Amino acid sequence: MTVLTTIQNGASFKDIRDTINSLLTRIAALEGGTATPTPTPTPTPAPTFTTQPSITSDGTPQVGETLTGNDGTITNGTVSTRQWLLAGSAISGATGATYVPTQAGDHSYRVTATDAGGSTPATSAAVTVAAATPAPTPATFGSTSAQWGDPSLTFGKAA
Repeated sequence: MTVLTTIQNGASFKDIRDTINSLLTRIAALEGGTATPTPTPTPTPAPTFTTQPSITSDGTPQVGETLTGNDGTITNGTVSTRQWLLAGSAISGATGATYVPTQAGDHSYRVTATDAGGSTPATSAAVTVAAATPAPTPATFGSTSAQWGDPSLTFGKAA
């Protein structure tokens, strides 16, 4: 008995499995029996976030103050990448769990979880980062070169 079939170059595992199952069925029919198909493997589920990523800061978020990204809770996977965003766009080089913003605006934190079932990204709610509060300028009075004991120093009410 001869049974012929063709499997294309670059065929997927599913296509090869389906072709083999079809051949087994045809052979069993020719022999008067019943074929046992190859079992379909159970797919690995992609990661999911049961708690979304979030951002915390010590006080009011502002330029120059550290933001901390919390990865959230992941099922079926582990963190593969972290990325800080400004107004929805990736900030170059900002891929750690903490970030010190250099610009005011809406910042968010994206985490991607990966496992054998694929990758899943999740992004925190945006946190508005304010411009840095400038340090107060010290007041100056008179000469800045006066020394204690300088006879030109006078105190009192100006006329």
